[in-house]
Amino acid sequence: MSQTLGPQQKRLLIHFMAIYAIPKGSTMAINEGLQFFLDPERRKHVLQLARQDMEAAIEAIKHTHDNPHGSDSEAIATAIKVARSFAPPPSNEVKGLE
Repeated sequence: MSQTLGPQQKRLLIHFMAIYAIPKGSTMAINEGLQFFLDPERRKHVLQLARQDMEAAIEAIKHTHDNPHGSDSEAIATAIKVARSFAPPPSNEVKGLE
């Protein structure tokens, strides 16, 4: 998915970035947030992880047999965001950000 992101995909990407920027259970969330904004390498890594997860989620839905959205990535991103708003918070064991 090397295409330009639409508005809903950008929102979903930001959602995934927020999950990785401040790891669940962090006792120093403010420090984690500041480190995210102050460390360009951390931001780049978080963006890369978030984009991979976003693309994987969209692709997984595209390949389900009962997908009502077809190959419309924007519609799928919207559906994921709506579903996430009703789901419990994810476990975000951050890959490679120790």
